[in-house]
Amino acid sequence: MINRDTMKERFDSLKSEGKERFDEFRSEGKERFDSLKSESKERFNEFRSESKERLEELKVEGGQLAGKVREIIQEGKARKIIIKKGERVLAEFPLIVGVGGATAAVVLASTLAAVAAIGALVSDVSVVIHRHDSDANGEEVREVSFTEIDE
Repeated sequence: MINRDTMKERFDSLKSEGKERFDEFRSEGKERFDSLKSESKERFNEFRSESKERLEELKVEGGQLAGKVREIIQEGKARKIIIKKGERVLAEFPLIVGVGGATAAVVLASTLAAVAAIGALVSDVSVVIHRHDSDANGEEVREVSFTEIDE
């Protein structure tokens, strides 16, 4: 038969051992959590820095609009094109990444037809081109704005 004092000593010993293991587990868990949190922040910041966009804005006469948009699409580097008249957005469409040349002409034929129709109806428009930094091929990325209106 086990006496009361022996049981109390054993209970206190198990309690102390359990508390030590819990504290050890908690500190390891906290260290692991902090490590994962730091790693996640680094990955997020890396992703964010890689996915910055740059914008180019071109001013184009209505008659030149379809040709200019076709040229941009055939480059295959633009992510999105917005056609604006003043501050008003007339058309906005995303582009398929990496599609250029003849493939783009086939895939985006209906888009080019719509752009040609817009060009026939308006005189001067702005074409805003969204590109990602990764499309810059190591060049310095900056916001570009220039005019291509024939006077």
